[in-house]
Amino acid sequence: MKSIKQKLMAYVSLICLVLVGLVFLFAQFLLEPAYLGATRRDLAGKVNKFAAIIEENGLMDATGRNFHEAVLREGNPLIEDGECLDISYGRTLAYVGGLDRIARCALHYEHIESNWTKWIEKRSENNLLVLRLREQTRDEGKLAAEVEGLNATSQLVVGRYLEDEDTVLLMSTSLERIGHAVNVLKRQLMWVGCLLLVVSLLTALVFAHWFTRPIEALSAAARRIAGGDYDVQVPVTLKDEIGQLTEDFNTMAREVARSDAVQKDLIANVSHDLRTPLTLIKGYAETIRDLNGDDRAKRDAQLDIIISEADRLGGLVGSVMELSRLDAGTEKFQPVRFDISDFCEELSYRYEDICEKNGYRLQLETPGERIIAADPDLISRVLHNLISNAIAHVGEDGMILLRVLDGPDGMVTVEVEDHGEGIAKDELPHVFKRYYRARQANGKPGAGLGLSIVRAILITHRFPFGVRSTVGAGSTFWFSAPAEGAAPSVPPRATPARSIFTGGRPPFSQPK
Repeated sequence: MKSIKQKLMAYVSLICLVLVGLVFLFAQFLLEPAYLGATRRDLAGKVNKFAAIIEENGLMDATGRNFHEAVLREGNPLIEDGECLDISYGRTLAYVGGLDRIARCALHYEHIESNWTKWIEKRSENNLLVLRLREQTRDEGKLAAEVEGLNATSQLVVGRYLEDEDTVLLMSTSLERIGHAVNVLKRQLMWVGCLLLVVSLLTALVFAHWFTRPIEALSAAARRIAGGDYDVQVPVTLKDEIGQLTEDFNTMAREVARSDAVQKDLIANVSHDLRTPLTLIKGYAETIRDLNGDDRAKRDAQLDIIISEADRLGGLVGSVMELSRLDAGTEKFQPVRFDISDFCEELSYRYEDICEKNGYRLQLETPGERIIAADPDLISRVLHNLISNAIAHVGEDGMILLRVLDGPDGMVTVEVEDHGEGIAKDELPHVFKRYYRARQANGKPGAGLGLSIVRAILITHRFPFGVRSTVGAGSTFWFSAPAEGAAPSVPPRATPARSIFTGGRPPFSQPK
């Protein structure tokens, strides 16, 4: 299979051969006719200029004296070397010009027989050839013909008849110089064609190498990715389609690397977090089978543990999958404008029963309507996770505060505060990391994923967030969002709460 480099060289070489072939064909078959046509047009132009002078000044007499004077007044010698002008008035020669500039003019020289064995050249201004050409021009109005002169030399004759002046103009030029010029040009074009072929082949080699180098780099990078090296990046050196392809390849490599990292983290996290509940489920199931199958009270208690661990296992898997989707960027993000104060009020209403059953009190503080632009479903998960975290660390007073505050620079801040044991200062930078649990949280339920999900959602929204905490006094988790000035797209009080939470479930069971 031929490479792109070989194909490019073959194509460029073929184009060069075609061009050289066209140059050869032009030199061999078209150059002489083209040169002859240009000479014919040039000669006809001069005849027309002479005709204009005659029509303007006339010949005056049969000698053509006034015509000669008019030509001299033009100040430009229209008759060049190798050209001859013949003007006849009626059927009488009136003027001959340039006869001394052309050798053996076919119009004015002829061979005559001096004796039985010898022919000589003699000037004859009214020989049979020129008489015939004058009559032909008079009959046809114009003339363009090639004639053969002495010693087989060819000449081009162009004529024109002026009917008002009864004058015939004939102008001839030697074609011998054209033949010499064509031969010289043919030889030069052959050398130029050969040089063009060599230069084109070298250029094709350089161009093919330059063109395929970024493609070869992409191919090598693709092989590295196939081998498991997802950190490869190809330098972008061009700003054309290949450069765009390189940028797209680098983007693909980064996405593949991120997906691979998410997959590895998911496998590691699942294997780590599933081990404990699976061990408990297996242990209690074996105990029921082997020891307590007939003891109803112990069997029911251990079955409750199995059910509880199974529920924890299901919640753990759901949290891991949710965090993986957020990290991978596959979670749908659909922001709308809504009233965050009304949103928090509806959310707090859902916790009335669970707080009442456990002796807790969830207090809501809002400044009134505050409009933000965010995804309501994702923000609901943030608030559920923060409130559930506060419930898990509630203090002796049983107080949990949910506040909406006006922040600086047009921001709206939402805070969730508990009065629990608090978090040590050296642990505060780590609380949003996955699977991290502060020392004060030992023995508390949870897998350490709730705050990681909060972090991923708020990063998706590009909202600032953080935590303030004092050991023994409690913790306050917060996030801020830009406030919107116009009325909300979704009326906060006219729309039922369940229509605001558009799909998805929070990472724990909502209160009934």
